[in-house]
Amino acid sequence: MLTTLAWLLMSPDAVARDAEVVVVAAHLPSLNDDSARKLSADLTATVDGLENLEAVSAGELRSRIAGREALVVEGVFLSPGRRALEEGRVLYDRGEFESAVPVLQGAADALRAGLAGAGDSKDLIDTLLLLGLANTALGEDDAVADAFSQVIVLEPQRQLDRFNYAPKIVNAFNTLRDSVLAGPRASLTISSPDGARLFVDGRPVDRTERSTTISDLLPGKHYVLIQAEDGRRSFDVVDLSTAATVRTDLDKRRIAPTAEGADGRSQQTAQLYRSLGEYADTALILLAGETAPGTVGVQLYEPRTGNLSRLEEVEVANRDALAALQSGVRRLDAYVSDGSLKVDFLQLGAAPLDVNANPLLLSLLLDPEPIVDTVTTTRTPWYIWAGAGTLAVGGAAGAALLLSDGPGSSSTGTVVVNLPE
Repeated sequence: MLTTLAWLLMSPDAVARDAEVVVVAAHLPSLNDDSARKLSADLTATVDGLENLEAVSAGELRSRIAGREALVVEGVFLSPGRRALEEGRVLYDRGEFESAVPVLQGAADALRAGLAGAGDSKDLIDTLLLLGLANTALGEDDAVADAFSQVIVLEPQRQLDRFNYAPKIVNAFNTLRDSVLAGPRASLTISSPDGARLFVDGRPVDRTERSTTISDLLPGKHYVLIQAEDGRRSFDVVDLSTAATVRTDLDKRRIAPTAEGADGRSQQTAQLYRSLGEYADTALILLAGETAPGTVGVQLYEPRTGNLSRLEEVEVANRDALAALQSGVRRLDAYVSDGSLKVDFLQLGAAPLDVNANPLLLSLLLDPEPIVDTVTTTRTPWYIWAGAGTLAVGGAAGAALLLSDGPGSSSTGTVVVNLPE
């Protein structure tokens, strides 16, 4: 017979838990670095006062994503294009070439835009090659030449191997490549502050002076990303014919060029937090900020399922955005049960936020602190090892359980409990 203690441990109330929710300030045009930190602390305290939520502070988030900030940023810029590429690849593999072409064209457009913040053009080149193959199957010679020419401009050294590509494709690509490489070259001069990193067509460029000239580029569109050490960045698309110059002062940080319109901002917000959720190691993330002039909104994102809670919008009275945000956050508590979002309180779209209006989040992602190696030893919480399966605990084991620390303990050491075989 199970002991009273065992029934207690196995009951739903015993295993019910608060849901961790990452809190990183809010997206408000009026915020600066100092006010963003204060707002984040105030919202963290508000969340910790709720029944079903437990806040993860911005400082804790910084440690969780340490060393992976660039992956989060890359996901914001490249994930939409990557998803479209995979959809196009599936259609191509099925032989649905007419359906694959527009999907792959959309993927290429998204990945070009993604070069505004990601120094990696591999996915774009893969998309253009697949687009060329799909058009080959349709007999669209001009479209094939256009796609392959873009590959050659982006990566002049690219060659197709005969193991993965049919001889007809390899020969056509090589003939076009030889023709393009035999033509004239263009030069690009880039002026940028000391310490800035340069990327041209998704590849890093070595620089030793404030002004750098690349003299062997092929005529066509080239993508120039300049990023300072603190996350300020500038992006230009240069259509080269002979020579051009790019100059920038890198006046502000930005995670991506801010989308236009509510729908665009909503999609961009969803992508930002979807990418952050892949590395934040948390049940939920709080989305908060200005959704329209004079109105703020709050919402929960669940990385495990990809679900979004209902958006709670509150009018800002007396210019007190914090009070309005706190009011909305308190309503969100009812949307969570046993660590997850309730299905009755879900919606499809994300809040239409300005992704560049959260200075604290921009700092975490674009100006990360150096990683410091630390070693910690923690004891396994009692509610993990004691609540497993149909474990019946009694006698000395039960006593050890009751004497052990509960959730939230930070003590170290080892507890040994002898369980009956």
